[in-house]
Amino acid sequence: MSKINLLYIINSLTLGGAEKQVVTLLNHLDKERYHVVVCCIRSGGPLEDEIRDENVEVIYLRMRLRYFFIAIYKLVRLMKKKNIQIVHTHLYTSSFWGRIAAWIAGVPIVIATEHGRGLWKKGRHLMFERIANRYTDMRIAVSEDVRQIRINREHTHPEKVMTIRNAINPDDFMVSDSVRQGKRKELGIKDDELIVGTVARLDPDKGLHYLLEAAAHVAEAINDARFILVGDGELKQYLENYALKLGIADKVIFTGSRTDIAEFLSIMDVFVNSSIREGIPVSLLEAMAAEKPVVATKVGGIPEVINDESVGILVPSENVMELTGAIIALLNNKALRVRMGLKARERIQSHFSANMQARQIMGIYEDLLMKNSI
Repeated sequence: MSKINLLYIINSLTLGGAEKQVVTLLNHLDKERYHVVVCCIRSGGPLEDEIRDENVEVIYLRMRLRYFFIAIYKLVRLMKKKNIQIVHTHLYTSSFWGRIAAWIAGVPIVIATEHGRGLWKKGRHLMFERIANRYTDMRIAVSEDVRQIRINREHTHPEKVMTIRNAINPDDFMVSDSVRQGKRKELGIKDDELIVGTVARLDPDKGLHYLLEAAAHVAEAINDARFILVGDGELKQYLENYALKLGIADKVIFTGSRTDIAEFLSIMDVFVNSSIREGIPVSLLEAMAAEKPVVATKVGGIPEVINDESVGILVPSENVMELTGAIIALLNNKALRVRMGLKARERIQSHFSANMQARQIMGIYEDLLMKNSI
């Protein structure tokens, strides 16, 4: 049986949640069945090194937004040259461009994964979505919350959008005690210090100024607490200045963009997600897989992950006092932290594993291939 030619289209391979999901899926696809090409609309990034299969070809278009027609031309040419049978797109720009190009190129099967809630979309964006949806066989939502938004706000037919939640390989986030101790030593963290941390893009959606405000209150109550923000983004300078203003600059470590996420998670006693808007944050899944007790805001698809108080604590978004109280409660109770961390990992292993996600997505491919008699 000849392989199915499958094209993934995404903006880049930088350290974002959607980009991580593409790489995770690539590493769990059946390469005996699919020949995979990845097209980055803009550029590559550090995640390219995590694509473990040398048979996956990565192509960069290096296009900017104003080069719409050139990008469409290049995508159409690529699809025809590679005889692509399935196009699978990710994120708004890549998804719109990719689906239009697939229609022009006559690609028989077109799929789009919806990674975020998309409430930022204005009238013209919704119009573009309606146009692209005409040439889309299936939209995959990373949470039921995202699916309902696509149905109710974007008027996608319920049968044309399916929920397949974000997933990870849980074993990637367990590290040895020696590695954990080495990371603490690298950062100058003392043995008796408790670490509260997060992994996130430093942008407005992540609500990180609320986390810093909570950190200031926690620091008053627990003298040996320290805080780590792993990630980079447009608000880095603002957040560093805000930590200084709050008087906790000496207690907060901003690491910048990092690839050694498992090592950073290993040293955290409590993981916090303070987001205002979310789909299903990959970093939350990673922290839970690393057996970390989590405090997270009750937004987007997060309650679909933390579905029980035994696996994590949910607090309202933008509520500093409740966020503070939940963090302090965990820092003051080691037995609860251990118990919650174990339950969190069990939750990820049973419901958010990459193998399970890949099987579901390949099931969609096969159903559509059968319907199209390919």
